[in-house]
Amino acid sequence: MKRALFFISFFFFCLVNAIAENPPVNPLPVNAGDDIIICAPGQTVTLNGSVGGPFSSVSWDPPFGMSDPNSLNPEVYVSGTTTFTLTANGQGATTNLIFNGDFEAGSVGFSSSYIPGTGGPFGLLSNEGEYAISTNPLLTHTNFANCPGSNMMVVNGSTTPGAPIWCQTVTVDPNTTYEFSAWLTSVNPSNPAILQFSVNGILLGNPFNLSSALCNWTNFFETWNSGGSTSAEICITNQNTAGSGNDFAIDDITFGPVCSGTDQVTVTVVDALAIANPFESIPCNNGGAGITLNGTGSSAGAGVTYQWTTFNGTILSGANTLTPLVGTPGTYELTVSVSTSFGPCTSTALVEVIADLPPDAFATTGNHINCNSTTGTVIGSGSTVGPNITYLWTTPNGFIISGETDIIAEVGAGGTYTLLVTDESTGCTAEASTIVTADLTLPTAEAQPDGDLDCNNTTVTIDGSGSSGGPNLSYNWSTTNGNITSGTTGESIEVDAAGTYQLVVTNEDNGCTATVLALVNSDQTPPVIDFATPGQLTCLVANFTLDASGSTGAGNLAFAWTTTDGNIVSGSQTSMPEINQTGTYTLVLTDDANGCTAEDSILVEGNVIPPDIVIETPEELTCTTSQITLDASGSQAGVSFSWTTTDGNIVSGENTPQPIVDQNGTYTLTITDPDNGCTTTDVVEVMADQSLPVADAGEVVQLDCNTTSVLLDGTGSSTGPAFSYLWTTTDGDILNGETTLEPEIGSGGT
Repeated sequence: MKRALFFISFFFFCLVNAIAENPPVNPLPVNAGDDIIICAPGQTVTLNGSVGGPFSSVSWDPPFGMSDPNSLNPEVYVSGTTTFTLTANGQGATTNLIFNGDFEAGSVGFSSSYIPGTGGPFGLLSNEGEYAISTNPLLTHTNFANCPGSNMMVVNGSTTPGAPIWCQTVTVDPNTTYEFSAWLTSVNPSNPAILQFSVNGILLGNPFNLSSALCNWTNFFETWNSGGSTSAEICITNQNTAGSGNDFAIDDITFGPVCSGTDQVTVTVVDALAIANPFESIPCNNGGAGITLNGTGSSAGAGVTYQWTTFNGTILSGANTLTPLVGTPGTYELTVSVSTSFGPCTSTALVEVIADLPPDAFATTGNHINCNSTTGTVIGSGSTVGPNITYLWTTPNGFIISGETDIIAEVGAGGTYTLLVTDESTGCTAEASTIVTADLTLPTAEAQPDGDLDCNNTTVTIDGSGSSGGPNLSYNWSTTNGNITSGTTGESIEVDAAGTYQLVVTNEDNGCTATVLALVNSDQTPPVIDFATPGQLTCLVANFTLDASGSTGAGNLAFAWTTTDGNIVSGSQTSMPEINQTGTYTLVLTDDANGCTAEDSILVEGNVIPPDIVIETPEELTCTTSQITLDASGSQAGVSFSWTTTDGNIVSGENTPQPIVDQNGTYTLTITDPDNGCTTTDVVEVMADQSLPVADAGEVVQLDCNTTSVLLDGTGSSTGPAFSYLWTTTDGDILNGETTLEPEIGSGGT
């Protein structure tokens, strides 16, 4: 099957004279379409060109203002009469100079550096640089695409760049333009071929990169001018050297002279222009005389006619002129016709005629009269304005202060106010009215506190709910000498200080107010605490009563005594509590008449300090000292003394600071301070050292004639540095050593 060419079949009208040596090429039959007439410039029209057979390109001239000058039916903007030329180029079917370009005759008529397929494990084209003429690439290689059709050249791309795939030489005429066309597709998606086309070694166009899409036939098309050449060697080469992939098919190669043809079409602009003022008016004071419409500015000259028509008005005269006289409001249409050889061109214009309208009159109330504003305003805004417009305000029951002839007037009383608006140029008038109200009604204001401030009631509510109420009422509380804690804009407030409080009630609708004062008193006088001078705690006075019974207040008094460093025995909730310890005693006194309290403290002092006692360390009783004097004279002066003992013996002075004792033992002294009755007791231990030493004179010794002296033995006696010895005799003779333990004696005796 042949591939569809860029044109379906070559134009058969370019016939070749086979007898002539240089056969002429007849022009293409080109039709630019019928001439076009438009009745106004600045329009867009469609040109209707056609070519009597296949063609390769078309163009219009001049191209300016065209949507596409290379299409047969472009849209073009026409500003004046213009002639357009259509040129078409094509190649005749009988002038294809390529022999066997569709390969239907097989592998003949061309040369190639590729060799016919020799076969192999994958089919006829198993090797690079081979070709075959086949009706389907799949028949030449198991990896080629299934693209069935008529004969085509199937190629397994060579790894040698620029190797000619297909070449053929044809005879050409000098200085003639030729068209070259070929159809190609990849048959393996890998490494698509990069093909080049040349004539006499000169490349045609840019390298042609095939798509990897299979069985996707793509057209290569270029033109070539022979110049002085009389022959043309046409070659196709591949610049892809990849061994894998790089497989493609070629078919329908054509080469032939270009045929062309031209034709013209003229777009003629006939300008028919109808112009008229679109709006006219009949004045209020016209009196039925009518007005003249004006179509001046419309097309004029030979062959131009005018016609005025109306379906709801009245044309008094001049219906075939540019200035007709009309007598009533309505819609009037002017038709301007221009005669041409193609028929008339017409244009229309509409004029709307109205009776002069009365001016607009609007009246609104700017502000009403109330307590906020003692004067009001009436406003004519929205009414017609202009140099010929006048205003006049009137009232049957109100009062105009100023602005009687202005668009805004000031008024001083409620009533109905009417604005008369007059257009002095037409005599037309209009009226509008508005009502001004006067609202001076005062609200009521009442305020009453719910009691006085005291120590029980630290806040008081002032109730203003008896005042006027409603959504249009507002409340504002203030004070110059008190304090408001909450609710300054409500019906009631809460205060915590005595003073005068003012309530202003405002009617927001009319601005009127009412004022009332409320007086809040305060009784926050605390009770008075009166302490009697307290006594003093001593060792003789263990407790006594505090006295606050002289305290005073406005009502019944409640007593509450506390202490942190003393001790309340009883009566902590009375005026006279009993205590038994020095310290600070605090009284909180509450007056039940107003809940106020007072607090004061009293210091209770005492004299419970025991006297100082000092006893000197006594001597020891010995065999030489049988009595000693105890000494406490260093004790506090002015105290009384009392000595006692359970195991000793007081010889005398038991009520003095220096008693005499003669026996060891424990002696107790109690001294008493007569000022506070406090006592101090201490003990002293009297020691005695009256143990007798041991005197051992030894065994009886014997003197005889042989022993005339002997040593007595007193070593069995007490010994030590504290002991002394003395031997005496009344009937013997101590020779020596009478102060030692072993004296020498010389005669018998004791």
